[in-house]
Amino acid sequence: MNTDFIWLVHPLNESQFAEFGERTQRSAEEVRSGGPAVVDVIEDRASGMTGHAISTPLLPLELVRKKNVIRQLELIRDLIDRTFEGDFPIGLGAWWASVSRHGALAREIFGERVLIDGYHYTVMGIYHELLKHLSQADGPAKICIIGAGTVGSRLSDVLSRETLDHTLFDIAHTGTCNASGKYVRHVRELDLHEFTIGVCCTSATRDVVTPEQIPEGFICIDDSYPHVIPEYEGRVDGGIWRNEHITSQWIVQDGQVYGCLMELIDEARRERGYAVTEWKD
Repeated sequence: MNTDFIWLVHPLNESQFAEFGERTQRSAEEVRSGGPAVVDVIEDRASGMTGHAISTPLLPLELVRKKNVIRQLELIRDLIDRTFEGDFPIGLGAWWASVSRHGALAREIFGERVLIDGYHYTVMGIYHELLKHLSQADGPAKICIIGAGTVGSRLSDVLSRETLDHTLFDIAHTGTCNASGKYVRHVRELDLHEFTIGVCCTSATRDVVTPEQIPEGFICIDDSYPHVIPEYEGRVDGGIWRNEHITSQWIVQDGQVYGCLMELIDEARRERGYAVTEWKD
């Protein structure tokens, strides 16, 4: 079978785990024992390209174990070799970039194939969403970033270059400075009432704040998947690009494309000589 790109994903929660079973026509037991599978076909109507999403059945907390990461990547490689022909880039969605050591383990498994970690488009998706809300704010906005890992630190660097003041919080990188010299405070010092807009980009699997801690009017761009900010009127999805040309049966809904997927599609477009995405507000 031909494909123009492969995107690696995994279920984020029990609901998606169940849907994995439905899409692969497997029972819960068969999902666990059956290994990775093709779960979606992604169409790029602008270029005519078609890609495929491959999912492992493991949930995030199962996937963080190194032996599971390596084994699942090997199974995915074997599935790709059995199913698809030709050269195409592979993208790391959901937690794949993080758990594979920013793609290092995946590069060992996939060899010479082009590998896209998706960080750049994810950060730019968050940044443009943030700019939109800043333009609508009444008066100066106070920004906090929860999570000083790769995405949070890169976003902080962008904001620093654009002279947008912000405060960075984390649970593990505290007492240090990021690349742009921003000091990282411990998340237990976080008081959302001191801020008007926040960005959450952690690798947590449970809520990092309670509904009672969220002040009225506070906007939070939640780029943690699964979301770790309780659902409320001011929470918006982070890292999303809007592109009506990208469609699929499951993953892409109403033209909302995850940044890491959009970066992969643009890499495939670039390799095949098609025009890449221009950001549109």
